[in-house]
Amino acid sequence: MSPELQSEMEGFEHALLMPVQFDVAGQCAVCEAAVAFGVDFQWSFASWNGQPVPNWRESLSCPKCHLNNRMRASAAYLLANSGPDDVVFLTEMLTPLFTTLERRRPYALVHRALTTDVHILKACSCMPCLPMTS
Repeated sequence: MSPELQSEMEGFEHALLMPVQFDVAGQCAVCEAAVAFGVDFQWSFASWNGQPVPNWRESLSCPKCHLNNRMRASAAYLLANSGPDDVVFLTEMLTPLFTTLERRRPYALVHRALTTDVHILKACSCMPCLPMTS
């Protein structure tokens, strides 16, 4: 076998063993759909034998709602334990978690210190926060 072909075959086999990204089939509790969750090695760590291990908490991203495993678990918990008219308090508003919850819970609140948009500031009697509804 030629050195070029040997090198190409080794590269192909290495890519099979060490993919940059791969998918895991599953059911998204937020989208309520069967999806292929994306897993990468961006926040991975090395195992005892030096092989990279995915950070399962920060990966397993849903291609529909774009939530990773941690955010999806939070959203699923909040959606399962609140009703459409309940107030849900969040400490952030820049991630897909907020976007997802705002669509499903119109009374989502975010802390006033986290935004400077005066068009969305409203009074909330229970805490220094603001409703994210118009």
